Amino acid sequence: MISKEVLIKNESGLHAYPASQLVELCKKYKSNITICTDEMELDAKSIISILLGCIYKGTSIKILVDGEDEEEALQAIIELINNLEG
Repeated sequence: MISKEVLIKNESGLHAYPASQLVELCKKYKSNITICTDEMELDAKSIISILLGCIYKGTSIKILVDGEDEEEALQAIIELINNLEG
């Protein structure tokens, strides 16, 4: 298992379109992927879970990835989050 803390810089946070982009990316990997906030753990492959997390701009999240493609998945997720717009 590997993990990384990331700060959400996107103006709209992880809502609607950015959340769907994240979920679609995570579904491409076999690893289990969890997004942790101060309040909860979210299934990164579930749009409902991500939206219920209410992740706004300025929120620090921890990404936990566990599985055979964990390093590749974590790198792709970090890249996506750092490049989200709107």
